[in-house]
Amino acid sequence: MEDGRGARCAKGWYGGISVPRRMRSKVVVLHELAHVVARCGHQWPWANAFLALVGRFLGRGDRDRLEAAYKKHGVRWTPKAKRTMTPEALERLRAQGHRLAAARRGEADKTKGGRVPPKGDGLDELRKLLSF
Repeated sequence: MEDGRGARCAKGWYGGISVPRRMRSKVVVLHELAHVVARCGHQWPWANAFLALVGRFLGRGDRDRLEAAYKKHGVRWTPKAKRTMTPEALERLRAQGHRLAAARRGEADKTKGGRVPPKGDGLDELRKLLSF
């Protein structure tokens, strides 16, 4: 930790922190330490590290209040959840993709009992039926 002489604001970086004397409070020091731990700016890893440091050094009550403030203001402190599919849903999606690809190629849809659309304007079969 550097003494922060001449600095107007506290700073945290990968190598340490610098906090001017007038700004030395537990919250400011923990804020800057969170930058050191998370190795980033104010993205979700920093918010997660700050939440953990507040819980460890200021107590559960302060941690819970900070978490409530995060929720109220839409601050993300965990990674985004990855969407997962059940095997059944994945199989349905694959089957739908195969049906769409076959339709684009003009092939019959074997799974739905479909048939190949007629060539031309689609009225060729009707003309054959109506011609005597």
